[in-house]
Amino acid sequence: LPLYPGLKRRSIISMIALQVVTLGLYWPVWILLTRRGLNNLHADTKVGVVGSTVILVFHLSYLMLPVDPVDPSIFGYATGVNPVSTSAIVSGVASLILAFRIKHVLEEHLSYRTGGRLSVVFTLVFAHFYFQHVINTRILVDVPSVAGTPGPRLQPTPIRA
Repeated sequence: LPLYPGLKRRSIISMIALQVVTLGLYWPVWILLTRRGLNNLHADTKVGVVGSTVILVFHLSYLMLPVDPVDPSIFGYATGVNPVSTSAIVSGVASLILAFRIKHVLEEHLSYRTGGRLSVVFTLVFAHFYFQHVINTRILVDVPSVAGTPGPRLQPTPIRA
């Protein structure tokens, strides 16, 4: 039985490739894939399904809505409200809120084991790539990999006299 069901090591390079190929849709998909595992960590804060669903829906609408930068009224945007911009803003705000919620979950869990805070800058810039790196290197450190070989282990710091 896995120590943290729902969490697994993922290649950051593969995640970057999926992010590019899916035009940014991998972020909410990653949340949906890892939500159960994040909620199994030793943290009072939990990650719900609503946030990632909101990001997914608004990001999809952002990608699918037609836009004519010269004359937006062609597509029925005569009201002055551009639904593409609105979708991008809603998706962006929901992404920020969810990123900091996930950061908080990981920090709570790490406070039980190794302590330490996660970087605000890395959370803003790299989001799920950074979170997966933390999961790979600080949470799943002693958990055997899928192939049965031991995962990476932290080396003890020598004590200087």
